[in-house]
Formats: sequence, structure tokens, C-alpha cells
Amino acid sequence: YEDSGLPAKVIEALYQHSMRTGTLAKAIAEREQLEPDLVEEAFMAGMLHDLGKLVMVHNMPKSYGRLLTATLEKGLPIHRAEVEIFGATHEQIGAYLIGLWGLPDAIAEAVAFHHTPQLCPEEGFGPLGAVHVADALAHRAGAVAVDGADAHLSVPYLEAHALTERFPAWHELAQ
Repeated sequence: YEDSGLPAKVIEALYQHSMRTGTLAKAIAEREQLEPDLVEEAFMAGMLHDLGKLVMVHNMPKSYGRLLTATLEKGLPIHRAEVEIFGATHEQIGAYLIGLWGLPDAIAEAVAFHHTPQLCPEEGFGPLGAVHVADALAHRAGAVAVDGADAHLSVPYLEAHALTERFPAWHELAQ
């Protein structure tokens, strides 16, 4: 990514965020006593949840630079900027690749819906829920997101799965 023209701090921040999200998603999945294979899928999905951003940076670095400018200077939500500039979101791009690679559906769903878990047709708390919460907590705990990422939790999703009371325990894991 050295030739992308983007500051090294952008790539480093994305790497650090992915590591933190994967580690925290695994810890949340373990705390919720998910099956071992789902715990590992939560970790992998957390590591890969922003894969689409790497694809954008690598293949269209100048356009990604415009995206950063739009999100930071104009206050444009990242999803809207991605659709305007690339015609797709990083979630869609990442999930598409994960599907092509033949990784488990739970990983693809977690990547596809990590910002909007309430839209996923799959029921129950699993890797998607763990990644959604871990992503938001990782954004909160880290420095200001370099891409203006929206780190809000989906309260309707947490309420639908009776998980709002679990949030303090997950927040503690992030500390």
C-alpha cells in the first residue's frame, strides 16, 4: 500500500482497527458462550470486516482519498460517500470477496451487515452480533477514525435479541 499515495497512518489505523475488532469479537463470542466454531468465525469476521476498504485503497487510491476528504471535511457518512464514489459500500465489496473465497456464510454475513445487523435475515446472536459490537467498541476505544466511520451500535438489534444488559460486560472486555 506504499504506492497508494495515502498516508501510512491510514493503512496502519485500518490494520490496528481490524486486529482490535477481531480480538474483541472473539472475546465477546467466548463471553456469550458461542460454539467454538462460531467463536473462530467471529474472530475471522472481525479481522476481515473492513476488507472492502483495503480493496478500495489498493485499486482506487485517488478515489479513496476523495472519500476520506468527503467524510472528514464535509461530514458525509462513509456509506453514502462509498456509494457515491464507488457504487458500493465496503461491506458489500468485502462480503462479495468472502463469498467468492468460499468462507463460511457467517463470516460473509458479519462482513456484509456489520454496520446494519438488524437487516440481516439470520436470527440470533452469533459472529455478526459479536463483530457489530466489537467494531463499535473498537472505534470508541481507539483514536478518532481516519475515515469518519460511524461507530454507533444498533440499539434495535440489541433490543431484538435482549442484549442491551450485556453491553456493560462487553464494554469491560474492550478496556
